[in-house]
Amino acid sequence: FETADRATVRAEAVKVYDRYFPKDAEARAAFHRFLDRVDAYVPVRRPSNYRKLAFGVFYEAPTLPPEALKAKIDSSLSAEHIEAIARWRAERQDAVAASFKAAALASIREMNHALPEGKKIVALILLGSYAIGQSTPNSDVDFQLVTQDGSPDAIGPFKEALVRNWTENKLDKLEAFQFALPPSPEVVRDSFPEGYVVVSPDPRAVEALTFETAPRAPSAWTRIRGKAFEWMASAWIRAWFLMAAVREKLG
Repeated sequence: FETADRATVRAEAVKVYDRYFPKDAEARAAFHRFLDRVDAYVPVRRPSNYRKLAFGVFYEAPTLPPEALKAKIDSSLSAEHIEAIARWRAERQDAVAASFKAAALASIREMNHALPEGKKIVALILLGSYAIGQSTPNSDVDFQLVTQDGSPDAIGPFKEALVRNWTENKLDKLEAFQFALPPSPEVVRDSFPEGYVVVSPDPRAVEALTFETAPRAPSAWTRIRGKAFEWMASAWIRAWFLMAAVREKLG
């Protein structure tokens, strides 16, 4: 989040487009118009969503014939699409979020009735678009558990209980993190800079784990650090494949 500011993401998206897509001026102009729509649509506090949408064209476009590229780009994040998202948020978002939270509370109580002290679930952290009121009809519900010992053992049984208890306005798209967090306010705050919601039957846990969050603006140092990581990771991958090729020739 510190390095993926909008200007960097947009510049990288344009580099990818110019390197791998046909040299068609109209299609390239359409791609820039698409990025303008992403700029206008995505809230400033959601750099991960900005990155996801800015690179979204690349998922389907490589399979299209060149003559269909411009139309595909122009249809991405269109006015009709944005209008449908606005209707979803006005008509369905709050109901889905409220029913999920109710099911989560019931599931925490159910699980904690059977779990021993030291293993109980402290809270559920609701993440992503439903946590900050930016969902779409295609959004999933992301969550992570906070347990007394930070153990992930309760995640599987909890998800089963959640699926069973979530009966109204239920979505099939439910994503649980594969690890849990300890009940540390600092860890929770620093882990989710784009915003989150704490769900717990214990008001003290909600108060202790809730903070106002916002992505930090990238500094010159964080950009340098991000580039250094990119170069080191690229060098490591190239070296790994080079050694694999050498082993294959020698073996």
